[in-house]
Amino acid sequence: METEKKITTKQGKATRAYIALANMSQKVLPANAALRLFKLKKALKDAFEFESEQEKLYVAELGGEMDQNGIVKFKDPVGDNKIFQDRRKELEDTDIEIELEVPTVALNEIKELSMADLEALEGFVNFK
Repeated sequence: METEKKITTKQGKATRAYIALANMSQKVLPANAALRLFKLKKALKDAFEFESEQEKLYVAELGGEMDQNGIVKFKDPVGDNKIFQDRRKELEDTDIEIELEVPTVALNEIKELSMADLEALEGFVNFK
């Protein structure tokens, strides 16, 4: 049973969980599990979009370019990249609050799940 609650987490952790759920989007799951995970993905979307927009802003401020795959190029690849990575780390380490339902999903409802996805979803999904 899901419980609505406000959680405090790191910005980067919420973004990684959103990406893990996006990776799982094409997997066929039992309807109940799919619905619970869909609701979680929807709750994490704002955090993901905020981080994406901030990264684009950092790249623009440093005079760099980001392609459609998220590959960043700077005129000064060493100095500007270090500044960019430091800003990203600071952003990812920022505490944020998200109101969401933490779903319980039986592992037998999901045929395949990578260790990276499990790690990203830790704290956001109660796996049984």
